[in-house]
Amino acid sequence: MPDKNTRQPWSPISTLIWTGAILIASRTAESIAFERVWSRTFLGSPTDDLGPATASLWVSITLVSILTFALILCCRGIPISKYAALSWRRGNTSPKWIILAVMVAALTALVRVSVQPEQDFPLNSQDALVLYAIGLVILVPFSEELLFRGFLMTGLQVGRYGAGVAVIVSAALWASAHSVNQTFEYGALFLFGCALGLLRIKYKSILPAFAVHCLNNLGALILMIGMSPS
Repeated sequence: MPDKNTRQPWSPISTLIWTGAILIASRTAESIAFERVWSRTFLGSPTDDLGPATASLWVSITLVSILTFALILCCRGIPISKYAALSWRRGNTSPKWIILAVMVAALTALVRVSVQPEQDFPLNSQDALVLYAIGLVILVPFSEELLFRGFLMTGLQVGRYGAGVAVIVSAALWASAHSVNQTFEYGALFLFGCALGLLRIKYKSILPAFAVHCLNNLGALILMIGMSPS
């Protein structure tokens, strides 16, 4: 018989509820941070157009990471590295799935940038660009992979649900968590989310998905800077 004192991952339903709660809390805090910094910047003394976006980005990253780790810590019988798939096993070296995911990431970055509204100010001259870039390229991928491909996919695979369901549901929720301008953009994000989920399954770790996610965001940022007014 299984030890009653051994903690199990959150059930699929509980996992979905907690994921939704984290997303709502994150979006609310993000909006509050953006509005407050925007008001202070533009109604007070104008300083930096990227300031509000950077503040909201860092607030969202911090809140998502803290809440996700807190929920994982509630299952004390399961190491964080196992629950969130943060470890890397030797032997997981086949590059074919990573190459495929990188191709999808490049396509997704092109689609997203092509449908984004044009910036009316040059990004490369913004004081907050370094902090914005660090958040967008490194910390956003980490917090999102921790939540969606770590916490969410682990919980969805408990019981009768398998890896396929976990990949599809996590991709759909991840795409829905982003602000999209067109259905085509949502489709590209969903496809990319499925690719990241497959990496999580194939390599039993979120680290390859995190690396590809970073490359996607870096590519999108470079394209945005290149397309912004000089």
